[in-house]
Amino acid sequence: MGVTGLWQAVTPAAKKYSLQELMVNHMFNLDGTKCSEHPFRIGVDASLGLKYFYPVSPTLKAYGWPVASTHFDMDMHSVGRTQELRTLFYKLAHLYRTPADVLFVFDGLQKPAIKWGKKVVTIPPWLTTYFKDFASAFRFRTHEAAGEAEAELAALNQLGVIDAVWTEDSDADNDNDKSILMYSTNGLAQESTVALTKGGLLLMALFCGGDYDNGLSCCGWKTTCALAQHGVGDELLHAATTTVNEDDLTTFLGPWVKHVCDLLTEMGCKKLSATFPTDFPSPAVVLAYVKPLITFMCADPGPPQALSMLLRKLQGIDLE
Repeated sequence: MGVTGLWQAVTPAAKKYSLQELMVNHMFNLDGTKCSEHPFRIGVDASLGLKYFYPVSPTLKAYGWPVASTHFDMDMHSVGRTQELRTLFYKLAHLYRTPADVLFVFDGLQKPAIKWGKKVVTIPPWLTTYFKDFASAFRFRTHEAAGEAEAELAALNQLGVIDAVWTEDSDADNDNDKSILMYSTNGLAQESTVALTKGGLLLMALFCGGDYDNGLSCCGWKTTCALAQHGVGDELLHAATTTVNEDDLTTFLGPWVKHVCDLLTEMGCKKLSATFPTDFPSPAVVLAYVKPLITFMCADPGPPQALSMLLRKLQGIDLE
């Protein structure tokens, strides 16, 4: 989920590992004894799959992927009919060598129709079926989210179904660097130079701009991070989590916005405080971040039974 300035804000809290080191640390203690009964589980948003290729195809562009060029300069007749399928095959073949369990999560039909102010095509591209078939052939697991794959992955990570979510930072990409940067919510909160709680991250998405809103044009990530240290993001997160509907959240937002403006004035951001929009943030946008559509929350039977069924499918865990 894109948030303007997020990577700059959280970089100090990153822990750097090689992929091999990450897998070994998950499976074994320092004395060599086994500490996990399953390989490291990585959840991947299917729309991120083919990042390291260059010429862009209209088909894969619908997924947001670049496409292979001369990296795999082979006879097209020997590898498939189209460049898209060839690229997909080789990317999955590369992931197959990874010593981890990989779960691909696809966007569902109830994903938001508008992101970053633009209409989103909600009909799955033709490549989706091939993607799932190829993934199955490589013995990867696949799952279709109710709404956005990113939200589903975050929920599965919190439940412990997967150990990490594979994401990307296009500005920090380096093909020669095979290491992985790991972030955790505890690490973000405990790193003194970051100190961002979940509420602080919500504030970042709202004020700096993200998938559902462009944010405040004159409020950068440094100002937002400083504001988050006062706990206003945590207050908003708690209100949005416990509220019943948008009307209740709107009632909360009135005094909350006044408190935010007072804090901005104390921080020396008087212009931002004086021009702070009276209708910001939108309750609908806040709830889109805090209460996204998750498969086991909108399934029939209800959440406990649906969650148990989902865990059995993805992990073999039975909570009943």
